[in-house]
Amino acid sequence: MSEIIKAFKKLQVDMDYTKSSLFNTGDCHHSGLIWTRRVTRFFAFASLIVLAMNKDFLSIFDINQKYVLLTVFIANVLNYAVSELSDKIEDLNSQIKDCKKHGHEINSLLKESRNVLAIYEDYKVKQKKYQNFDDLDDYLVYQLQDFTTKYNVIIEKMPHIAEKHYNKTQKDFANGTNQYTEQELNNI
Repeated sequence: MSEIIKAFKKLQVDMDYTKSSLFNTGDCHHSGLIWTRRVTRFFAFASLIVLAMNKDFLSIFDINQKYVLLTVFIANVLNYAVSELSDKIEDLNSQIKDCKKHGHEINSLLKESRNVLAIYEDYKVKQKKYQNFDDLDDYLVYQLQDFTTKYNVIIEKMPHIAEKHYNKTQKDFANGTNQYTEQELNNI
């Protein structure tokens, strides 16, 4: 296998890992988000009930005023916590949408790159269109650079919650723990 094709396939492997990381990150946080929202709604509802219990209402049950003030204070703290949590949930929700969006972008890029490689190999085998194989190799190098640039643009926009997955992939490649044999690269 030529070095150009190896480089192309390694880029495809990296894109595939990153795409999976983006989708998995989004799914993982989405399930956690549902439970966080339920807890948030419960605390918001509970704090509204406590705030509705004013001094006159509680005096019917002969409850001491200091307990009322303490309860209202706790309710206010809960309201503040719920407000802060809601902001964080919205931010996380936005990042999840971005994860899915960038995952689809990388998936499209991956399919496109596979098509380019398939065309290259088809021309190489059937000796069509390109009489000079050097021109064909130059074409593939150009495509490799183009896909790498497009891929890096997506990576730069990657949401914070997906960064750790991407960084682990890059670290694995750098350490050689994600090296692929020629047979494995052929199966991609």
